[in-house]
Amino acid sequence: MSGRTAIVGSVESSPPVINVALIGVQRSGSSSFAAKLAEHPEICLAKGKEAHLFDQLEVQDHGPSAERLEELFAHRSGERYLLDATPEYIWLPGCLEALKGHCPDVKIIAVLREPAERARSQHALQMGREWETLSFPRALFAERKRLALDEAPMVLRSETRIHSYRTRGYYAHQVAHLLKIFPDALILAFDELLEKPDESLARAYEHLGLELPASSQELERLNAFRGDEFSLTEQILRLWMSRETRKTEKLLGWDRGALKRARSPRTH
Repeated sequence: MSGRTAIVGSVESSPPVINVALIGVQRSGSSSFAAKLAEHPEICLAKGKEAHLFDQLEVQDHGPSAERLEELFAHRSGERYLLDATPEYIWLPGCLEALKGHCPDVKIIAVLREPAERARSQHALQMGREWETLSFPRALFAERKRLALDEAPMVLRSETRIHSYRTRGYYAHQVAHLLKIFPDALILAFDELLEKPDESLARAYEHLGLELPASSQELERLNAFRGDEFSLTEQILRLWMSRETRKTEKLLGWDRGALKRARSPRTH
């Protein structure tokens, strides 16, 4: 962690410390879940939700600056937890190590989504942003070459970040690496988030040592994109990824089918 401090008047104070992170995977409800978590009076969510600190090489080498931390959490008011919800952290190299270096006791939460559906959702997102011009089948076909030619994968809006539809779905090695660094990480399934949001929130708050606040509001779906109907391409990709999916379920001790496809073909 950076040793720099911020000076307020004549009083020296330490910069904010990110001590809880919702690290992905991308397109697994992180915006909705982070917003709901941040309703707790003891949790302050980073400005913009995704701090994108530990997926930057400069930060991985030297730690986040006090100035940037102050900017991200200028709205804090004594909350116990400062939350960064950046989905890239579970996937890009060096992120988890840098996060642990910043705060060794950081609490980690991750959500996994069935990989073929996750890929389709990412493609719908990038099409909506006009960062993708290829159809879903063509984008999958082009992915390996696109990523192989990417000389700067850590740069924001790199080919690796934008067009990694299938590659991000190889969860087993990501989860194994995560649990090696953070053995007590809380890992949830996307369907659990959709079908039992109150239970998911309760598990997250328990993980943080917090009580579930009284609330009658349901988990609001943010950043949902509607694309094509459930397609043959997605079915083929699901079959292609099935061995990897089962490997992930076994690694986590989950029942077969825990990483099932979400309940609706129009769930993005």
